[in-house]
Amino acid sequence: MQFSTLFFIVGATALNGVYAGCYTSGTGWGAGKGLAEQAIDELCDPSKHNGFKMEDFGPGQTKADCVQLSGNKKADFQVNWGGQGCLNLAQGDCVLRFKNEINGCGQGGSTTTADWTFTSDPNDGTCDPVAKRTSVKFRA
Repeated sequence: MQFSTLFFIVGATALNGVYAGCYTSGTGWGAGKGLAEQAIDELCDPSKHNGFKMEDFGPGQTKADCVQLSGNKKADFQVNWGGQGCLNLAQGDCVLRFKNEINGCGQGGSTTTADWTFTSDPNDGTCDPVAKRTSVKFRA
């Protein structure tokens, strides 16, 4: 690929507000990849009891959840609204962006698109059973 073509692609991506980064070390999805995709279908479905509450994201608000994929493998997912005002997250956008992370980053990663940041991170271990599912954090 010529430098001018590469510059155009990178520049166009930056102008569209898409910033992506895959993790380069740590636990990979492995056999848990399909289970992670199924978990996203559940987490992004507002009709599911344990899913992310998709409405009323405030500025800087992060919603996170841990999903047990197997005996000693978990996945940490979080979505952050970095824009101004309150906004709802569409179910289709939630599913698309998280699955892009799962399928595009073998060890998880984080992508920001239009002020939304989606992070998926496979890890060894178990989810904390005491931690509240879909925890909510606000930026200071």
